[in-house]
Amino acid sequence: MSKTTYDYDVAIIGFGPTGVMTANYLGSFGIKTLVLERDKDVYFRARAVTVDGTTLRCMQALGLDEEAKKDMEVTTALRWKTYKGFEFLRWSPADDSPWGHVDSNMIFQPNLERTLRAGVDRYSKHVDVKFGYAFSGLTQDTDSVTVKAVSDSGADVEYRVKYVVGADGGSSAVRGGLGIANEGKTKARTWIVIDSKVKKSWPERELLTFWSDPVRPVVDIPLPGGHHRWEIPLGADEKKEDFDSTEAVWKLLGAMDVTPDQVDIEHFAFYNHHIRYAQRWRDGRVVLIGDAAHLMPPWAGQGMQSGIRDAANVAWKLRYILQNGVSDRLLDSYQPERQPHVIKVTASSVALGNLIETKAGLPTIMRNFMLPIVSKAPGFKKGLKVKPDYDGGFFSVAPSKKVAVGKMVPQPRVTDNTGSDRTLDSLLGTDFCVVGIGVDPHTIMTDAQQAAWALYAPRYLTVLAKGSTATSADQIVDVDNVLIPWFAQYGVKTAVLRPDKYVAATNNTSLDMARVWK
Repeated sequence: MSKTTYDYDVAIIGFGPTGVMTANYLGSFGIKTLVLERDKDVYFRARAVTVDGTTLRCMQALGLDEEAKKDMEVTTALRWKTYKGFEFLRWSPADDSPWGHVDSNMIFQPNLERTLRAGVDRYSKHVDVKFGYAFSGLTQDTDSVTVKAVSDSGADVEYRVKYVVGADGGSSAVRGGLGIANEGKTKARTWIVIDSKVKKSWPERELLTFWSDPVRPVVDIPLPGGHHRWEIPLGADEKKEDFDSTEAVWKLLGAMDVTPDQVDIEHFAFYNHHIRYAQRWRDGRVVLIGDAAHLMPPWAGQGMQSGIRDAANVAWKLRYILQNGVSDRLLDSYQPERQPHVIKVTASSVALGNLIETKAGLPTIMRNFMLPIVSKAPGFKKGLKVKPDYDGGFFSVAPSKKVAVGKMVPQPRVTDNTGSDRTLDSLLGTDFCVVGIGVDPHTIMTDAQQAAWALYAPRYLTVLAKGSTATSADQIVDVDNVLIPWFAQYGVKTAVLRPDKYVAATNNTSLDMARVWK
């Protein structure tokens, strides 16, 4: 086979949420993509239970946000209470998200995955999904990767591609085949996850409840479509075999006064929580995303969402490498951008888990009586959220708290010269964009800077103040008065925005071509 001949540009291994989002992105870019997935049907268990505003923003980039929202329910409240009925904390997520979407939504993951898979169907001309094909290995050289798989009929197949995205989960065969260590720990305590269908509702079922008990803490989760879920730890003297029947599982639910009149148990399974990171997330022409690259406990609801953010990050970079001739050193920025954020949300998840599993005695007393006081402090709710800021990566200067570089720009409503009122992202699309705040950005960037960024084919736009009128296609009006104040707080008059809506460069730091910061 000629070294210039490829079967596909990219092969995605795995078609769970992370892989299917990657396929949607690459399909929308017109990139010839292969997907290998062993199982044809969507996994029936509801593993992830929530999505936030930044995740919906990723789906919006693909035109899937509104369809996905049809199977979501906005989170009413979270509460922490004891079995004796003492509620020591209730938190209602405020709908003050800057990302253009409500920041806390409950999902039923199988339905969400079906929506995302239907999205890929739009790109059948570019994306070839092969169900019943199990990945069996790969070899790579300087020009390509040869991917091997076994079909469900037992046939061995090979495909020559330019890049591979390993999205095949926590037990990733791609990661294992590359000999990449999965460093970290797995907690010894085993949890049982019980999924049910509600027959008869009960008071405050819609509240996400953490039953905080030193012996048997429980996460009690309402899901859309009349589904409900409980996550319950086994005791030190208990084994999986002690709960291998529906009758035994009912004993656990009975402690919370849940009866067979209220729900039908659909299925249950056992899990251990992991805190692990792949030693490296890129190996030549192969990148690992989602659980293949990192694993975290479920408490912050960020496992699947972190994988979706990985997909968004890697996909636009592959686009510019494959279609614009950008050096694939751009992929070197992936792990420095995503891993620090993953570490932060993992730490948040661990902290929430510690609140749930507080030991008996003084720790429990301190938590129960101090949390209600602390929760009233200004900024408490914001403190529970991890900002999507990046610490390093593809930026003109190193990000810091004092600069806009490395931060995600908010998404308000804007109008264009047609008078159309729309969200920012629906106008910007998935391209690079240079925005001038009340000024034509061409007058701020030097010719050399414009020439350097030309490889990324950015759009140039001028943002006008509320009350102004856009008179040309390269002007937009900040009708919500959000963009101009946001940039002003960092002293910015012109900025380069990446396709994922992160600020790559600004006039008051440097508008030079971004570099890969490590």
